[in-house]
Amino acid sequence: MDYYAVQGPFSDPGRHADSYDDLPDDVASICAVVQNLCIHVLHGVKYGVELPEHRFSEVHLYPVEEMLTRILELDPRPLAISRDPARRIVANCRHYAILLCSMLRHKGIPARLRCGFETYLHRRRFGDHWLCEYWSAAEERWVLIDPELDSVHCQTFRVAFDPLDLPPDTFFVAGEMWRRCRDGRADPKRCGFLDRWGLWYVRDNVIRDALCLNKVELHPWDRTGLTCDQGTELSDADVALTDRLAELTWPWVDRNALGRFYQEYPALREVRPFFGELSLPIGR
Repeated sequence: MDYYAVQGPFSDPGRHADSYDDLPDDVASICAVVQNLCIHVLHGVKYGVELPEHRFSEVHLYPVEEMLTRILELDPRPLAISRDPARRIVANCRHYAILLCSMLRHKGIPARLRCGFETYLHRRRFGDHWLCEYWSAAEERWVLIDPELDSVHCQTFRVAFDPLDLPPDTFFVAGEMWRRCRDGRADPKRCGFLDRWGLWYVRDNVIRDALCLNKVELHPWDRTGLTCDQGTELSDADVALTDRLAELTWPWVDRNALGRFYQEYPALREVRPFFGELSLPIGR
């Protein structure tokens, strides 16, 4: 647990660490703070906000330190004070998850991001999604949280479960979805996001999830030397490698083996961030 209780290069608040001093101590309240710092790039209208185009670039912010710089530029008050939606950072699910992860690690609570597929935002499909998972010492188990699901999201998407403890079959980590696609329990053509669907996308998310478990929390659109071009027909070698990664990430995380894998495959460390314009249906 010690590994996930310490900040990584992307989750470290850096020079803004003292801004965490007034955060609440319980997980639910910390999650509420995160929700009042972010507004999802696709859902501004749900909060009565028309996001200006010049602010869309905020979804490219990488480290938490840079995110906090922008958050405090928009509103310099303590983080625990609720913001007007128009003064929140423009974000995606990864921003919510890594901010929560960063705050929990600051409190000494083991936490990590998980990349996979949800069942509640894309009806009849499995949509790309990123969550935060923390270790509950009281219950001796990992608990999945969707910090994006505030009251507005829950009402919009008719979410009836507890976002602070996702029940089974609402979210599948990428390794589990890979296994489900491989044995015929899930259709890979229903897995993805926007215009990107298929087994190749599931494979890429297995890679991204493995990176998250090594504290390399990429954006959903970023690539490595192992990720595929859109629509790629996977080779036997691609499938075998992904089978191995899936085994290391689900149903249990083999942290030591993942660390060795990360060192043994240089292509996995060839991160290629995407900073271009995103074709997103803004305001959906």
